[in-house]
Amino acid sequence: MSTIERVGTIRIEQKPLNNIDSLTFRGLLSLTDAKILGGSAGLAKHLDKFVIGAMTPDEMLRYITKNSLVIVGNREDAQMLALQNGAAVLITGGFATTDRVIRLANEMELPVMQTTHDTFTVATMINRALSDQAIKQDILTIAAIYTPLADGVQTGRPDQTVADFTKLRAGRSDFALPIVTPAGRWWAWWGKSR
Repeated sequence: MSTIERVGTIRIEQKPLNNIDSLTFRGLLSLTDAKILGGSAGLAKHLDKFVIGAMTPDEMLRYITKNSLVIVGNREDAQMLALQNGAAVLITGGFATTDRVIRLANEMELPVMQTTHDTFTVATMINRALSDQAIKQDILTIAAIYTPLADGVQTGRPDQTVADFTKLRAGRSDFALPIVTPAGRWWAWWGKSR
């Protein structure tokens, strides 16, 4: 169900469960229209954060962490620094890289990707994807908390009487009984629920 302002409640289709915990480098390839230049063995790794490499290598080092992504142009020094510290590289502007960087990417199993988009556009795309993902993780669905009724769980039926309920609770003050229809659907609680 969904509520739309000034319209009310409407029925919507159930969306399939999204089991993606975070954005992978493989997902980043399609998101940014990038191609892989090296380190394709690391495409299944998850992206934790991204860093824009628009500073000196010494300054950049403070922000690079394992499983992060360094977005940079045609700066071999920044590309090498990222790989040596466990970060993947996304080269913007359609620039290429050196064989040395590609060899290190393959050794480290860290992707080096290339896109024709500029740095700002790529950062915006990734930021939106990570935000959308965080929102999806915050939405709690019935499927996420539903537990099927275990065998042997005592239930009541809508056609039972108060006398039947009294016999079932037999001296228990905190007794609550789920009332279930013959089709197995929850109907109500009988008694004091927790």
